[in-house]
Amino acid sequence: MRSRRPRTGYASRVLLLVLGLAGCPNETSGATYPAAALYRFEGAALLAGTVDPRTGTQLVDGEPEEGHAWPLVIAGGDLWVGVPAAGEVRRWMAGEGEPVAAARGQATDAFGAALAVSSGEPVVGAPEASGGDEAAGAGAVVLGLSAVRRVVGSSAQIRLGAVVAACGDLDGDGQSDVAMTAPWARSLAGSVFTVPVDSGAVVTADLDALGKPVSGEGFGAALACSADLLGDAAPDLVVGARFAVGAGGLDGEGAVTVWDGAAIAAGTPAATLFAHAADDADAGEPGAFGSALATCQFRASGRPALVVGAPLAEGGAGAALVYFPGEALAGGAEPLVRLVGEAEEGRFGAAVACADRDGDGLDELFIGAPGENATDGTAEAGALYVFGGLGAAAGSFSPAQARFRLFADRAYLRTGERFAVGDLDGDALAELVLLVRQR
Repeated sequence: MRSRRPRTGYASRVLLLVLGLAGCPNETSGATYPAAALYRFEGAALLAGTVDPRTGTQLVDGEPEEGHAWPLVIAGGDLWVGVPAAGEVRRWMAGEGEPVAAARGQATDAFGAALAVSSGEPVVGAPEASGGDEAAGAGAVVLGLSAVRRVVGSSAQIRLGAVVAACGDLDGDGQSDVAMTAPWARSLAGSVFTVPVDSGAVVTADLDALGKPVSGEGFGAALACSADLLGDAAPDLVVGARFAVGAGGLDGEGAVTVWDGAAIAAGTPAATLFAHAADDADAGEPGAFGSALATCQFRASGRPALVVGAPLAEGGAGAALVYFPGEALAGGAEPLVRLVGEAEEGRFGAAVACADRDGDGLDELFIGAPGENATDGTAEAGALYVFGGLGAAAGSFSPAQARFRLFADRAYLRTGERFAVGDLDGDALAELVLLVRQR
């Protein structure tokens, strides 16, 4: 990566970081576009309307061979980036200077394909790594900067480490925990495991898998485990199963389970959520409910809400559903708020995240729609929408009611497919890091 110093003199402390991707040679000139470009935006320009995600002060150029499937995490004031095509995790400290390689593995293992940060150390998924007895594709998860602290898949082709999440102390033993997914395990049923982050060398054969998912349901498609949703003063584990049988009895509707961290060993979730009740006219729709998860503080007091993405709902337009704590969460009732995409095959809800961007103490909701086309039919330009004021809302909302949108009329940018939100400069206001892909 090559670095460029940012311009100074911004009036606002709220900044936007945008990571843009290319990597395709110009067949006319012979030039090669950068594989990644990091841009910095003044937050005051993002209060309303539509903003092109590719404009701003360019900070970083990447290389074409570094690919574009980069997981992003903001933690401790730093930006962490997984670059599996290079077998690295890179750390961008407070958005300044050169990113540095914080952890290295093998590109052939897809080291860096999934990423979380726990107590200042990376938790890195390597789903193509070989396991015990040279089990190809067993996968592995490295728990920090020591290669000795790792969980290794025991069976071939289960892809352990495709999804990882840094949790708090789930089981009350005083240690932070990590959750991880092996999506190809048990005939694509998926397996989810939890371990203390300071574990030594572990193999999945010595761990108890969470729950009893059935073949093909994709249990562990998304994980969230840093918030207390059930009111027991401890973080709870949320697991998406995007291809599970829903309330309408159809495969692919999807389901989400909420697990009391202290009772995980019992094997029974505290709550199971569906996109629709069994008698709803829309029940039975293959919406991939549970493909994305976020926990968000939409109200000034009380426990956070749970946001669930369903990118194939509404015939592929997509949706995001908001469950507030109390009866709606514990009893599996209908969500209080539905945000419904309008673009055909837009996949609104493919990615969701929350952070306080404007300093009012309440989170805004960021929703990606990477499949959204431009009005002239330009394919998969993608968009990212930002909604506010959801704590007092109820009912259904459309993208037109978002506070602002990030969008550019160019094919295959897939804006909104990958992004992260958090405070990078210590001002208690969130920044956004957005990954877009160019042809």
